[in-house]
Amino acid sequence: MSESRISLKNIKWSSWASHETHCVDATVCIDGKRVCKYENDGRGGANTYYPYNGQSEESFRQMLSDLRQICADDIKENDPDCYAQFGNGHGDTLVDIVVTGSLNRHLMLKEMKASMKRKIHLLKVGTNEIYEIKQKPTDEAIAYAKDQNAPDYLVLNDLPEDVQFNHWTRVTD
Repeated sequence: MSESRISLKNIKWSSWASHETHCVDATVCIDGKRVCKYENDGRGGANTYYPYNGQSEESFRQMLSDLRQICADDIKENDPDCYAQFGNGHGDTLVDIVVTGSLNRHLMLKEMKASMKRKIHLLKVGTNEIYEIKQKPTDEAIAYAKDQNAPDYLVLNDLPEDVQFNHWTRVTD
């Protein structure tokens, strides 16, 4: 699975206003360069894409076209079944899928980081189950948890962020 070239910046997200969909306002970027603005009112409607402040209509149309192509390529490579269903003639749907996925990753990473600051998380070797210890993860507490639980458990807090995130977001059967 390749890393998406699509990212979001300047994210304003509201949990209390998110009902059927995310209530969000953000800047969509390709390879870190802004493409357009994106918003959804959180009441189940479609995402709206519009020019950022000062962007010409021509630039917006071209960048939106590029965004559609990159999203299609991303889904074709990473989720062929989804591409088979939505690939031809559904460019805006593919953009919505990739952009919403980027927002979901952002929100999950934010939640994971907050949880890693509040508790120690143990990863059971073999089953990959995650358990929490309701203790602030100080260096001493992490060292003690490692000492008491090795080799059956790894301390997730002590792993690199990308490894933590892969375990945090894994899908189980």
